[in-house]
Amino acid sequence: MSIKGVLFDFDGTIANTIPVCVLAFQDTFRAMNAHVPTDDEVVAMFGPSEEGIFQRAMPAHWEEALQIFLKAYRKHHDACPQPFAGIPQALQLLQQRGIPMALVTGKGPHSAAYSLDYLGITHYFDVIEVGKPEGVVKMRAIEEILQKWQLAPEDAIYVGDADYDMLEAQAAGVLPVGACWATTHTIKPENAQTSFTSTSDFLRWLEANTATQEGAKR
Repeated sequence: MSIKGVLFDFDGTIANTIPVCVLAFQDTFRAMNAHVPTDDEVVAMFGPSEEGIFQRAMPAHWEEALQIFLKAYRKHHDACPQPFAGIPQALQLLQQRGIPMALVTGKGPHSAAYSLDYLGITHYFDVIEVGKPEGVVKMRAIEEILQKWQLAPEDAIYVGDADYDMLEAQAAGVLPVGACWATTHTIKPENAQTSFTSTSDFLRWLEANTATQEGAKR
């Protein structure tokens, strides 16, 4: 295929930030004298943004919990000082070839902005669609971004590490690409039309399936 637009998930796809999220949530529940969830219990909460998770878990104190979470998230981010090896090269390749890139993530606006700035990659993305308290519907976000880019779904891909990502990509009509390079991925092979266990293989695939677009910076 000739890829003309690439949309990415963030946690577990761009960087190994799921362990950071888990620790920050556990610190927050502990600080709020609530049941401290296990790793799996934290991951099961994903869907709504952090704001939405705390609004559901502790509605009377969610704003306080969110501030504790963000402080813990910043503290633990030192354990994830850079994107996955190979991801910066993939972003640079796409930028050089004039391929628009977007981020569609369930992360809340504050944690997403912090991670993008911390990793120094904000400038690669034309559009950043973060999560919402009621939960992000990635299919709708993908469709809206494609309309903005004036691209047909068959000309774009969505790269994510969760099985939910693959299903939402299919529903939007874009090619679901499984980011299986992190041990935290939850992708079922039958739902990822294309998947990669290493970022180096993903980069080679991008090189073979993209071309320099008219007007791209050289």
